[in-house]
This record gives sequence, C-alpha cells and structure tokens, in this order.
Amino acid sequence: MRPGNRPRPFREVFASELTLCLLWIPLTVGIFWLVGRFPLERGKWVRHGAVHAIGCAAVIASRAVLVFTLDHWLAFYDEPPTLLAVLVHSVYNNLFFYWLQAGVAHALPVEML
Repeated sequence: MRPGNRPRPFREVFASELTLCLLWIPLTVGIFWLVGRFPLERGKWVRHGAVHAIGCAAVIASRAVLVFTLDHWLAFYDEPPTLLAVLVHSVYNNLFFYWLQAGVAHALPVEML
C-alpha cells in the first residue's frame, strides 16, 4: 500500500524493494572492509570511531542520493520528494543499519573480513 491506502501492484513493490536490498551489497562490503581495517578496540576507539562515523555519514548520504535518483523509475515515494526529505528519511532508516552491520562484522572472526 502507498500512503493514502492506495494499492500498489506486486511487480512495482517487488522491483522497488529488491532494488533497495541490492543497493546494500556494495555498502555492506565497504562496512565490513572498514571494520577489518579500523576495528573499534581498546586504545583506538576514538580515531577508529571517527572513521566509522564518517563511513556512516557516507552510507546515509549515498543511500539518499541513490534513492532520490532512482525514485523517478521505481516510485519509492508517492510524490516526487526533495533531496532533503530523502536524506532525512535515510538517516532514520540507515543509521541503525550501518551500526548493526558494523557490529556483525566485529563479531565475525578476523579471517572472514
């Protein structure tokens, strides 16, 4: 359903949701690389934490730009949004997800990163 309770065809929902998921693949690889290179560990957490904060901001901004650019074709939003609106939405959706993936990467053995 779209905002306003208007139905969306399954094909449209599937295409937009699959695209959103696929956009995470290169970002996840980047997050795992950052964790392998800059792990949050004793004695280095301030400097490495700053690197991750910048990485998190880059993920949020890149997701916003990609969603804003692809919205014309995949209709993520009911009405064409402003880039600022997509950026705010990206903060809400992707801030937690970045740190969740960073936590998972920290939990994996070093050999896997």
